[in-house]
Amino acid sequence: MNRPFLSRRQLWLLIILLPGIILLLTLLGPMPGEPQILADPERRVFQQPQPRNNYRLALQLPLPPPETADQWLAARLIPSLLSTRLTSPDLQQWLRSKGWQGLQHASDPTEWRLSLLSQQPPTPAAIEELLDLLGDFATVNWSARLEQLSAAHYLAQQSEGTQPFPELLDGPLPSGWHTRPAQLVSQYTAPQHWRLSLLTPEQQPLVAPQARAAEPTPESSLFMQLLPHPGSAPAGTVHQWRWPAPSSADEWLEQQLALQCLRHQTSAIRHADIRMRWRAWHSGGQLSLFIPSPSQLELTELLQCPQGARFEALKQEWRTGWTALTERQPQSWLLQLARYGLSPTPFSDVTSKLSQIERASLNQRLQQGPASDSYRRLIFPSATEDRYAPSQ
Repeated sequence: MNRPFLSRRQLWLLIILLPGIILLLTLLGPMPGEPQILADPERRVFQQPQPRNNYRLALQLPLPPPETADQWLAARLIPSLLSTRLTSPDLQQWLRSKGWQGLQHASDPTEWRLSLLSQQPPTPAAIEELLDLLGDFATVNWSARLEQLSAAHYLAQQSEGTQPFPELLDGPLPSGWHTRPAQLVSQYTAPQHWRLSLLTPEQQPLVAPQARAAEPTPESSLFMQLLPHPGSAPAGTVHQWRWPAPSSADEWLEQQLALQCLRHQTSAIRHADIRMRWRAWHSGGQLSLFIPSPSQLELTELLQCPQGARFEALKQEWRTGWTALTERQPQSWLLQLARYGLSPTPFSDVTSKLSQIERASLNQRLQQGPASDSYRRLIFPSATEDRYAPSQ
């Protein structure tokens, strides 16, 4: 007869002690070094409880990819309008009344961000009120705003020089078009578009802001006129294609490393004035590469990672850069999770996968772009052309 693994007395002691052990582990929480990240069911609100005596809230508003002239216009109007509203006396007074301190606000072509600090936990009602105040554009002079934007666009081109990349995803901007800017801005700043992330001493009952019924305000159509630019695009070829938004932290990591390889390749070829533009919109990215002419360089030479020790060094450079960023700005990883609505994965889990990423899989990711349906090739000859001619 086989002897039991545990005696009856040992089993009795285990039954008595096990609930206490489970309770103790629960009270202790996660092991040190393993940050706990929580997300709402929609993955639009992320929070990370950690030892601290204040609350740091970040709000992200996705800007629309410029598939149309109106979306291009919205992505340029919204950051300026929100920044103006944020510094208005009424909103500043409201922030002080809530005990919130505005740390910083920033924008890039893909989103507008606001960071706030408070000694009291933010409530869903207060966040809803803040979004209402930020989105109050009742006093905006829209005609003046369009004129200012047209002038700023012209001056930016004068200072930056003519760029080879088209301003719309699929082609050039028209020289002018009719628009309703108030409705356009309200559409893209509605509460359901915002994402939240919070560094907090303890978990908070936050919910994702939801759409609310609003009566449409009658608005006359205005004409957006762009000033013509006398320059012409440099001679060469633009290759561009879209990348799907990552659906997991693992896919995000692969995308990041593929872009790291591409940046290395474009900088390593010193004899060519290669230009790269990456736009990581919340709904997906677009990569644009400009190869000047004349050039014997083939696109396939860029779409590959270096070999051997250099490839491993690139991965370590990426790890070093992102680790330093998350230490300097602890909310930076939460912002990435909120940007794409990823599962709440600790950043340490992401970096632990670096050794599993192979060069061949990144090369495949890079090289499948020109074979995708979204791939476009734009050829700019040496002759001067009107960049703002209406698209056909």
